[in-house]
Amino acid sequence: LHFFSGSLNAVYCDYFVIEDSKFSFSSDMKANLPNRVKKGEYGILRNTIFENMNSSAPWQFISNMYPLIENVMFTNTEWFSLSASYPMVGTNYRGAVKDGSLYHGGDTWRYVTVKDVFGAGIVPGYRSLVEYGRFENLYVFIDGSGIQRNGASAEYSTTRYSWIINAPDLNGMRWNSACGGTYADAHHVVSVGNRRGFRLKGDYHDALHLLTYENSNQDISLPGGKYCGPDRQGAAEPGNVNSILMNTVTENGIECANVPGCKDNNKPESLESTGNWFAYAFNYNKKTWGHVMHHLENPWSLNRAKSDEKLEELYGEVPWEKKIQNYDFRPKKGSILIDAGKVIEGINDGTDKTLNHKPSYPGQNRKYVGEAPDVGPYEYGDSVY
Repeated sequence: LHFFSGSLNAVYCDYFVIEDSKFSFSSDMKANLPNRVKKGEYGILRNTIFENMNSSAPWQFISNMYPLIENVMFTNTEWFSLSASYPMVGTNYRGAVKDGSLYHGGDTWRYVTVKDVFGAGIVPGYRSLVEYGRFENLYVFIDGSGIQRNGASAEYSTTRYSWIINAPDLNGMRWNSACGGTYADAHHVVSVGNRRGFRLKGDYHDALHLLTYENSNQDISLPGGKYCGPDRQGAAEPGNVNSILMNTVTENGIECANVPGCKDNNKPESLESTGNWFAYAFNYNKKTWGHVMHHLENPWSLNRAKSDEKLEELYGEVPWEKKIQNYDFRPKKGSILIDAGKVIEGINDGTDKTLNHKPSYPGQNRKYVGEAPDVGPYEYGDSVY
């Protein structure tokens, strides 16, 4: 079906399925109702494109339990500045904390693309899984993110095998709130060319096999502030004391003063103990340091995302004949990232272990290639990248 001009609103519908469809010009200015499914459970949005809409969220699951968003693309949405109309899942729970009846209907975002928008990325709901996502060319200027979770929705969430690329005024991925959440997992995620790569508030998080570079502000932030204990109700206390950062590549700034194995992030021996590589710490003659891109096979480049006019201003000419981006983030032959990581059960050893979320298929968490895992999200010599 092609839903052209005007929005869809479904209420109290169980097993409501939309697939193999397109939504165009659903909203703009005063005609600003979002496409949404409200209440009910097991909503499915699959194999669908959202395009050319403004002034409201292109899609929402609100109070819908266990929704699935799979193989969906959002493009050319939002053309007003300071907008924050994310595709989102919200309030996917029932019951209440005070009487012990609270339970969540976790949402899944799989093979979702948000690309070429004057907006931000996505807002997953409670206990969410985001995997195989691509969020690229997000141009809005707000306090937002490519993947945005607040404190409560960060808890027991999983983000894996995803890219956030070229969101120059946004965080790539953020676990937010004045009192950050706990027990979030992120592994095998690329965040490059953004304002900040990863902003991960709270504690008891696992941040594993990340790759981040060419961000204008900071590559990785696991701050010690904005944490109020596991229940998020107490007085302020140091955050990320129990978080883990391992097998991660970063270049432009890292904040992790409370994270074990990362406190002395300017000392190579401290980083090597957890398989992390921070370009500034591995300097040459104490004067300069290696660019992350020099260690990767054929990666995305911020310069290739700039206009020809900007390149001519900087260099006097466009420095290449074909302005084509590449996305091969594997270590290149001879890179010091090869076999420099640590084995992590259920992440890089080939075992099908259930962490916050079970594997989506057998063998999803592939075993490393070579003598040990590589640092970063991909393996030299692997067929997957």
